[in-house]
Amino acid sequence: MSEDDYRWLPVKWIENYTYCPRKIYFLGVLGLRERQTEFMKEGKEEGEDLEKREKRRLTFLAKRREEVLERWFDVALRSDRLGLVGMADMVMRTKEGLSVVDFKDSTAKGGGEGFLYQTAAYGVMVEEKFEERVAKVIVYYSKDDKVKEYALDQPLKAHVEFVAKRMRRIVNDEWVPPGVKGKKCASCGFRYVCRPERSLPP
Repeated sequence: MSEDDYRWLPVKWIENYTYCPRKIYFLGVLGLRERQTEFMKEGKEEGEDLEKREKRRLTFLAKRREEVLERWFDVALRSDRLGLVGMADMVMRTKEGLSVVDFKDSTAKGGGEGFLYQTAAYGVMVEEKFEERVAKVIVYYSKDDKVKEYALDQPLKAHVEFVAKRMRRIVNDEWVPPGVKGKKCASCGFRYVCRPERSLPP
């Protein structure tokens, strides 16, 4: 991989990093692809269908009374400061201001912090692009029709910056971070190449 190939890292990698930092080594240093499971394919199709339905609605997710004044889908984003690139599922404007929405084919119970931090990264990048404050970030879980909202506050922004720098270190220094052992390994698409016990100190 040339240095320019990863001048900007995908925002999606933040979710991967939160799941297990070693995933970034496989993606960014070795250039491997995670094996796609049937669950992953199903999630992609569900997200596309949900977006089509949302475009026809006047309020967010139909059942909420929060009127949407404007909305944009598949918003392309890039941050030179964070070194990240990605595409937000939806950005909407309500009377409260801007919000960033990420659609997830998962349950709220099964949704980890990675979803939050990924959506928060989109929020930070939207602020840069629109030059306007993002009031909150929203994760919608389609499996159980749940919505989680978070204020895009300074601690959340600081964590996004920390993870972005950490991912950059893994890629630039070709550093192998410690692997996560346990239940996560069973559903990881890199299980076929990973040996969690082989790690270097942070």
